[in-house]
Amino acid sequence: MRQPGRRASGGLTSAVLNAADRRGWLLSVPTLGVLLPLVAMMLIPLLVACGGDDDDAASDDNGQNASTVPPGETSPTRAATNTNDAAAAIEAIEFPLELADGMALGEPEAPATLQLFEDFQCPFCLRMTVLWEGLLMEYVEDGRLRLEFRNFPILGDESVYAAAAAVCAAEQDGFWEYHRKLFLVQAEAGQLTNEQLNVGRFDPDALVDYAGVVSLDEAAFATCLQDPASLAAVQEDFTTARNAGLTATPSLLLDGQPLQVPTSEQAWRQVLDEATK
Repeated sequence: MRQPGRRASGGLTSAVLNAADRRGWLLSVPTLGVLLPLVAMMLIPLLVACGGDDDDAASDDNGQNASTVPPGETSPTRAATNTNDAAAAIEAIEFPLELADGMALGEPEAPATLQLFEDFQCPFCLRMTVLWEGLLMEYVEDGRLRLEFRNFPILGDESVYAAAAAVCAAEQDGFWEYHRKLFLVQAEAGQLTNEQLNVGRFDPDALVDYAGVVSLDEAAFATCLQDPASLAAVQEDFTTARNAGLTATPSLLLDGQPLQVPTSEQAWRQVLDEATK
């Protein structure tokens, strides 16, 4: 069921390019010629909702906190009662990195494939990570599930930057620890209960710093962030999401079919056991 949502900013193209230009990025005409249409295509306004499952947040005049709770859903504030709980839950996730393949985890021949379409700024994607990624790792580790992360940046310029950074982390075989770091930054900033967008947490300089924290090559990472191919990879995921009719984050495809996020461990296990039997 489609949830009430917010409309993606139509002015993000210039914001991304202007911010990049201030940092000495994207100065050549050929580079701008590649990036401009890519970002513009990604951010054609469409109805989107970051999760749409927090009954504690009310919509303001600009729709910045628009959200509702589907029947039986649990709000982020009740699920993770404080910042420390959320951060600890993320740090406790045990990724089977021996099964990592870029932005995927798990055997290619696993009985089921779950694709996660997420935005690193979205508090409901953060909530998904806090509550359910540990459980998903059980199914990945025992060979029953292949998990694929897909970038679906809908909340502004820093969402696009973070998505491109995720691509660059994957190029160094460090996506999953980088993914952990980005969501940990959000958890520690209180994003679950106080959503703030495009406030500098995911500006390019910060993203390079995070790469160093998780032992990636910062120089290579910075070069990758300037490469139009990184944004093109984000565009590919974005297009896949739109072609699948997805409008919100997080959105899930289980073996190519849309799946509403289960709202309890029992519901998750029922879905996954059925899909992987």
